[in-house]
Amino acid sequence: DFETTTSYDLTVRATDGTTPDTEVITITITNVVITVTDTSANLAETAANSAAVVTVSATGDDDIAYVWSITAGNTDGDSDGNLPFAINAGTGAITVNDADDLDFETTTSYDLTVRATDGTAADTEVITITITDVAPTVTDTSANLAESAANSAAVVTVSTSGDDESLTWSITAGNTDGDGDSNLPFAINADTGAITVND
Repeated sequence: DFETTTSYDLTVRATDGTTPDTEVITITITNVVITVTDTSANLAETAANSAAVVTVSATGDDDIAYVWSITAGNTDGDSDGNLPFAINAGTGAITVNDADDLDFETTTSYDLTVRATDGTAADTEVITITITDVAPTVTDTSANLAESAANSAAVVTVSTSGDDESLTWSITAGNTDGDGDSNLPFAINADTGAITVND
């Protein structure tokens, strides 16, 4: 093991039964090169904090545990001081650290530079985490409204499951102008999904 013994000085003896001779020969142990395995993974943009992403591995020195780190590419997309990914220094397991950074519409992939070291030698590899798009799904919502409701009265706020980042809401059908005055009966807040009485 290079990390514990870098060389051996062996005293070798040869004899013909009468006259011996000895010589010290040195066996130098060379450190095995570490090679981080090129690994990629796909991750849904709706993944939660602590969700498993991928476990990276390396070949080389099997007698010692590697120390793992992410040295580049772990960009804080929402600038809140929390990086999107974390790596377990002992196992190489990468997990989601800040789910708020995961948004397909702003970042479709992360090229993480991952480093493994045995304390002497080290290797790095760029691995790609591809963020997959998750479509929003409008929640089936119904509401009751008195016919005497006034303009701007709250009706219902529509919600979604799946991707809830930067949604734009609109009413695309069924909002019929019953009295023909060119004012539709309902309006929806484009940012929040809140439906109110318009006419």
